[in-house]
Amino acid sequence: MKTDGAIKQIEIYRRMDGTERLRIGCELYDLAKEIITSSVRRMFPNLTEQERQEKVKERMTYDTK
Repeated sequence: MKTDGAIKQIEIYRRMDGTERLRIGCELYDLAKEIITSSVRRMFPNLTEQERQEKVKERMTYDTK
């Protein structure tokens, strides 16, 4: 069951053109990546940059390694 807020948000997205929806999707992806990167840095402070990037990739793609 969708909440009133979710229904309203869907209506807003439907009124936007494809370019605007794509821009918002890209911004949300970038924000998620920033949050995950920050989390990985806190959880694994001794990783190299390459190892950190791999951890972020695993979490962004739901890799279960």
